[in-house]
Amino acid sequence: QHASDMSGIASFIDPIHYPGILRLALNKRQEKDYRKAASLYPSEISFLEVGDVRPLVSSLPDHCQGGLLLKKGLMVDPKKYLEALWKCLESSKRVTWHQKKVTDVINDIIVTGTTTAEELNKSSAPSSSSSSS
Repeated sequence: QHASDMSGIASFIDPIHYPGILRLALNKRQEKDYRKAASLYPSEISFLEVGDVRPLVSSLPDHCQGGLLLKKGLMVDPKKYLEALWKCLESSKRVTWHQKKVTDVINDIIVTGTTTAEELNKSSAPSSSSSSS
């Protein structure tokens, strides 16, 4: 259900799709591990030889041994994602922005709606009334 709630994000940004994520093998151990992983999960990842990696990486290190391609990997621009998420939530009327000077992080932070941490603490604190006998 939560995933369907977030489907509106795409309407706020142009999604950037990458043909996967490439992880360079920079030593023999990584090369061995990446080759093994590619053989175990061929539908998800593949090992690319140095000659296949070279056109994809402009400044390929001389010691590169190849690369591991995560076929369905996508990269997210955090700033654009968070801006789109905020716009989506605002348009859904589920959140609103309140600008407030904070002088005490315990009591000045808005926790839910207009309830402050102090108000929450008061409602959950044990009663301090005492009786005299």
